[in-house]
Amino acid sequence: MPRIRRLGQVFGLALLSASGTRGDCVAQEMPRLPIFFVENPASSAEVPVYSGRAQAFVAEFYRDRIALRRSDGAQQAAVALRFAGAAATPVAEEALPGKLNVFVGEATNWRTGLALHGALRYRSLWPGVDLVVHGREGELQY
Repeated sequence: MPRIRRLGQVFGLALLSASGTRGDCVAQEMPRLPIFFVENPASSAEVPVYSGRAQAFVAEFYRDRIALRRSDGAQQAAVALRFAGAAATPVAEEALPGKLNVFVGEATNWRTGLALHGALRYRSLWPGVDLVVHGREGELQY
């Protein structure tokens, strides 16, 4: 029977070779990919202006709120941060290298060459108050 040894991980997929034994496989922590934000073609208040995704959560950034959803197997949770009495459009900051291509559904809905950003800023959410959201070490921070 061929022996299997883990050589490395790339985006959560284990690369395997035909040497080593099954007992040689050692559980390794998955690499944390950077959190990035992508602009959505927002045509209404119910469409997020930007979206972000990392590990098991999705963040959607609207003009009047931030919606967070986490899905970890059978468990799910959702929370929304509403900006009472405020409305500000998030603005992208910290351009990241690379582009995102989304090929979901019909070809007419495909989106290519989307810019990636490392932070979003809600300017003047209230007088003298800006809110900056960014990802650091796999976590969403503000």
